[in-house]
Amino acid sequence: MTKLLKKTIGTDPINTGRQIEVDIAKGLAIIFMVWCHCFIMLTPNEWNTPILIVDGILGGPFAAPVFMFCVGIGVCYSKKNTPKDCLKRGLILLGLGLLLNVFRSILPDFIRYLITGSTHFLYDSIYYSVLSVDILQFAGLAFLFISLCKKLKFNNYVLFVIAIAFSLLGTYLRRAHTGHDIIDGLLGYLWGSNPETFFPFLNWIIFPVFGMIFGSFLIRCKDKCKLYLLSSTVSGFLLVIYMIFILPDKQWHSVDAYYYFLDTVDAVAFTFLTIACLGIYYALSQILKRVSFKTLSRFSKHITAIYCIHWTILGNLTLVLRFILRMYELQFWQVTLIAALLLGISDLIAIFYYKKLKRKFARKSSTNAKVQ
Repeated sequence: MTKLLKKTIGTDPINTGRQIEVDIAKGLAIIFMVWCHCFIMLTPNEWNTPILIVDGILGGPFAAPVFMFCVGIGVCYSKKNTPKDCLKRGLILLGLGLLLNVFRSILPDFIRYLITGSTHFLYDSIYYSVLSVDILQFAGLAFLFISLCKKLKFNNYVLFVIAIAFSLLGTYLRRAHTGHDIIDGLLGYLWGSNPETFFPFLNWIIFPVFGMIFGSFLIRCKDKCKLYLLSSTVSGFLLVIYMIFILPDKQWHSVDAYYYFLDTVDAVAFTFLTIACLGIYYALSQILKRVSFKTLSRFSKHITAIYCIHWTILGNLTLVLRFILRMYELQFWQVTLIAALLLGISDLIAIFYYKKLKRKFARKSSTNAKVQ
């Protein structure tokens, strides 16, 4: 196996173009996220088999872990991956996460305040929105960490050890709290200290780090067929062992905290799942050569914009459906239809943003820089 790996992986970057299997993985991840979020917001008390599949499986291990693993791969392929670039991106993502909370949570609750005059839920909304640790906040911390690792020039072995150590520490500390809301909210950025912590740094940093390690091999790969045949087969085999002997006793799929505060065993298993999926997606791209996968590739490129847009719309849509129209529990097909429409609208707005607004802002910045 080691000899085969050495023959497959070179010493210099040669596989430097866009990786279709990564685009497919990220594209599907955002589809699953949008679908899952709609069920979380619109059917909070329902838990049947179809919702379990969408919320607990497709929107669980097939979404955020896959996405963050691919983020790590993207760091290896990005032209802007210096410590300064990663630092800047991390700060932007942290700011974007806080801004998103304003539009998807604080703004709808402020409208509720204007209608009812009650300030109770508005204060709670402001507190939880500021201290809530969602995937953008985690991604911001991840890029700050990656910036530091690049500055210190850590190799793959060091990164691997740190990722495992952080995951073990996060596993040990999960649910540890001080009893002070503000302090626990801040600690939630590091580990699962409170219910508003969804992607604590220590528990989730393993995915982008392992993605970087995998990406360092992928970019030097001479033969992707052999690489995925080896890595995805082994990963699939280990994943089956996990599902047979370990998963039945964990029940992470039925309790949110088991997913959001995932332990090291789960994290490693989800890594195997991701690598197996990448191999399957690559095989599909080779079998279905006439299929362009343009839509999934576009979702992949616009994933941050689509994520922010759909959450903003969904947060305000939930206000209308549940608070104004009193529609508390929608049927599966209704939520799925809303998710499809929401994804389509978010995609169109993202296209407009990247083709029109972002280019316009870029030209203005360039012009102002020349004038100065």
